[in-house]
Amino acid sequence: MAFPKVARGPYHQVRYTETRNRNKVRYFYENIHRSVSRILSNSMNEFLDLPDHRELRLGDGVLGVYVDGIPEDLVVGEINEAAEKAGVQPIRIPGYWMHQGELPMGQKPSEGEKVIYFLHGGSYVAMSAHPSSSTSALPRSLLELRCPAVQRAFSIEYRLCAVHCAPRLAASGGDISSLNPFPAQLLDALAGYAYLVNSVGFSPSSIILVGDSAGGHLTLALTRYLAQYTPGSLAGPGALLLLSPWPDMSGSHNVQGGSMERNRDCDIDSSPLEYGAVDAPAAFLRAHGEDLAKYSPYMSPAGRLLADPYIFAKFPRTLVTSGSDEMLLDQIRTLVLRMQDDMGESAVTYFEAANSVHDCVLFKWHEPERTQTLQVIKSWIETL
Repeated sequence: MAFPKVARGPYHQVRYTETRNRNKVRYFYENIHRSVSRILSNSMNEFLDLPDHRELRLGDGVLGVYVDGIPEDLVVGEINEAAEKAGVQPIRIPGYWMHQGELPMGQKPSEGEKVIYFLHGGSYVAMSAHPSSSTSALPRSLLELRCPAVQRAFSIEYRLCAVHCAPRLAASGGDISSLNPFPAQLLDALAGYAYLVNSVGFSPSSIILVGDSAGGHLTLALTRYLAQYTPGSLAGPGALLLLSPWPDMSGSHNVQGGSMERNRDCDIDSSPLEYGAVDAPAAFLRAHGEDLAKYSPYMSPAGRLLADPYIFAKFPRTLVTSGSDEMLLDQIRTLVLRMQDDMGESAVTYFEAANSVHDCVLFKWHEPERTQTLQVIKSWIETL
């Protein structure tokens, strides 16, 4: 969410004072913004009238398509067990295209073309794949980099674990924490991936899988599933781009003096653990219990309680970006170190923008860090 226009100017000026000598004025503006963000996040999708998985919302300039649910015989192993336990099944869901230039929707790829497959953030309880969602600024910004091989981006409208009707449900005594638990989101992400490969015709090696925040968490889970099971001969993507990912749902990095505490008053977002009125991990893991978050690499690949943290050997080349002032910083650093140890340092690039908040690429006022991050991304894409 961009900072309100009435205060954006002074906030931006205060924000770039000496980072570790934050003064009272800076705290004043930061805390105002965090309070406003938390109030609005209680009903963000409803407030912004964003669609969810139940609706393909077309309109002027909006390119969308329904994607069939993944065949049940491709849901295997521990994810099949989790789906049965949670009562989750594959369903038909919407997906949205963005194009750089004039292209027919669903056109077969040209020689050497790569595609961005974007999974949006929002703590699994908010935001949308629809082009009107604020998170759509991310794939739009990537297309605006004008990398020659990348002409379009696709986003899947995966099921939220507490949809935007949550405030009304809560007011009427309904259960807002049991709507679409894990692995509904993974099944939907897998369906979008299969659509790009089997229907549009992209080779897996031509797919750049991109996710921010909770979308980064989902990106890691999808890549793990493809690497572990290769369902229906679906190989893993050619590359991963993780923008301020959320890689530890166990809370093992929530320690005294850590970034969750240290950066609490300077990050632009509240913790994903407290997104509005919804306990995001509880909603996501409703059917499974806390142990899944603590010990499963699908839930917490950067978690400190994993018995075997070296679980990235089959992952593709990866770029991870973050900001020095974000609450998730410590767990992102842990993720990067583990990936580099397992994949080799040359396969994992890390860029940490100084004085930068969570998902800084979303905010056009966040300069020069936004442009610096985008330039790193552009250079990295052009090496793929």
